Amino acid sequence: MANYTVPTDPEEKEALEDLITQYGDAAEAAMRLMDDVDQARSALEEGYRVGISREDIAEQYCSDMGYLLEVPEPLQSHINFQSFARNLEAGGLWHFQVVGRMFYCFY
Repeated sequence: MANYTVPTDPEEKEALEDLITQYGDAAEAAMRLMDDVDQARSALEEGYRVGISREDIAEQYCSDMGYLLEVPEPLQSHINFQSFARNLEAGGLWHFQVVGRMFYCFY
């Protein structure tokens, strides 16, 4: 795992293996952001999104939250979801990690 040292403590090592078994690549993404296995598990349990880009995740989020219901269909293609995602990341509200070809967003 990039940016993370595999624990030497047997219990923590087992906890990391369980996390990877349960969450797959999302566990690797979380471990890149967190200091330890417990923090990574908390981040995964609190919620995260997966998409092919930051823009995809932002659009998915807006749709899931119902924000797009108020925007007429012809205008939705003019929303800059890339900028929306960038602003949330710059503000520290969203944290992105890329594993393979997928983007993982933690908030």
